[in-house]
Amino acid sequence: MLKDVHILVEAFQYAERFHGKHVVVKLGGAAAADDEVATEVMQDLIWMLQWGIHPLVVHGGGPQIDAALAERDITPVRVDGIRVTDAPTLEVVQETLFGINAGIVKKLESMGGKALSWCGTNVFVGVPLSPASQFTGQVAEVKVRDLLQKAATSIVVLSCLAAGEDGTVFNVNADFAAIALSTAVKAEKFILLTDVPGVLLDPTDHSTLVSTLTVSQAKELVRKKAVAGGMAAKVKACIQALDHGVNKAHIIHATQSHSLLAEIFTNEGAGTQIIHDMEGGSSSGHG
Repeated sequence: MLKDVHILVEAFQYAERFHGKHVVVKLGGAAAADDEVATEVMQDLIWMLQWGIHPLVVHGGGPQIDAALAERDITPVRVDGIRVTDAPTLEVVQETLFGINAGIVKKLESMGGKALSWCGTNVFVGVPLSPASQFTGQVAEVKVRDLLQKAATSIVVLSCLAAGEDGTVFNVNADFAAIALSTAVKAEKFILLTDVPGVLLDPTDHSTLVSTLTVSQAKELVRKKAVAGGMAAKVKACIQALDHGVNKAHIIHATQSHSLLAEIFTNEGAGTQIIHDMEGGSSSGHG
């Protein structure tokens, strides 16, 4: 009983601290497709909004896009982990992301939440990732004025599409779109929901989870290749967000029960937080 009271005290303290702040959550396609996982994530987002925090969700759709491409006999092509988007692929990407976006909003509303579907092309200004990248792009600018007005009262759900000045639509890596959004809205937190508990020093051993890393420590892990592959990319994404003014970045397990709430509203947290060097390393609570 006393433990429960302490948890409530922690939660109320963090709720007060983060009231009115923006939290950007990157939701991967795999998590969105798992109904049980999605339900708990949506419930956490609804509670966050009810407690005065403004969640902004950027979603991907990698597995769903690959499946849709396979149905049309289109072979997915990636270079350095980034999807190469030609015209036929872009058509599939747009259709798939539209469906995912609408599904997330419908689920939030069915659970009593107030949510708004917003195509990324209304917010993200895109440019080609490289001269040869076709319709694979990157975010050059984020239009935040109308977005912030809507985010004051609704959970805004954004797809990772951007529009060029001439109206050309670009497919943007969802992690990078979420970073750009976090930077533009001066987010309190940038949260990556993943399929692993966080940063593991041994990927096969969950007991090696690192609860807190400073930016310097995170960069050292990447330099020494102590984290690799997809996790290295996520750690780099968090570092980039912090380098551009976000207060804290978090990598947490989407399938852990109410991991969003645990990471934001408790000292112990639920995954790995990456913080600015001045915050004192592992002594810093997660919320």
